Amino acid sequence: MGQKEKSDYIIHYLKTHLKAYDHDAPDHISTWLQAGLADCGIHSGLYYLIGINCGLDVEVVNGTVQEIPHGWNQIRLDGEWRHVDLAYGRFYYSDLEAEHFGYKIR
Repeated sequence: MGQKEKSDYIIHYLKTHLKAYDHDAPDHISTWLQAGLADCGIHSGLYYLIGINCGLDVEVVNGTVQEIPHGWNQIRLDGEWRHVDLAYGRFYYSDLEAEHFGYKIR
């Protein structure tokens, strides 16, 4: 399985087990997947933890989207960093596309 296929599998798993976005998510990892509640920090943290354990070159990114505090990920695919935002359902977009969507890294 290639890097993108691994990432796609993780994204699919998290998308089917977590609600899209919930500010009232419980603050403990054992309840996140059981309850299916997650905010952007939980989405990006779980993607990171699973990704690095699957051998992916992935990072957590903190910044803003249209001036609202937000967290998402970046993954290196084919030597190029791409953005992955599970909370907003945006996958593998470039820095230019991120700028267009209003993302700013702190």
